Parts: sequence; C-alpha cells; structure tokens
Amino acid sequence: MGKYGPIDVIVLNSHGVGQVCHIKRFPRRGETLEATNWHVEEDVGKGATVSVALGRMGVSVGYIGKVGYDPWGRYG
Repeated sequence: MGKYGPIDVIVLNSHGVGQVCHIKRFPRRGETLEATNWHVEEDVGKGATVSVALGRMGVSVGYIGKVGYDPWGRYG
C-alpha cells in the first residue's frame, strides 16, 4: 500500500550520479574540447523518467532505487 492507496507499478532502478559540464559546440571526430562548469548532480536516469511519466498518466507508482557503497553512492 502506498502513501495514497494501492500501487499499480513498482519501478526498480539504479540511482546514480551524473557528471555535467558545458562545451561551446559538439566535438568533431577525434577532437578534444575544453569544458567549463563541471559539476556533479543526482542522475536517477530512465527509471525516474518512467516513474514521473506514469504518475502524470494517473498510474500509482512505487520507486525502489539502489545506491552503491562508494563516494558517488554517499552523494545521492
């Protein structure tokens, strides 16, 4: 039973961390570009996207995420 009633779907996902940076343009084949504003963010990925989409369609969703035991896992 979920917080608001029965759960229709349970999404299993590995919860991760994304590394994000900015570049001025896409690199050409074999080219290396300088990146700026590098930072780390939570990146729950496809499982979270599916969960949100199902919820917006009125489906009651449960979400179970696995977090690793490493520095990135402790971040999220």
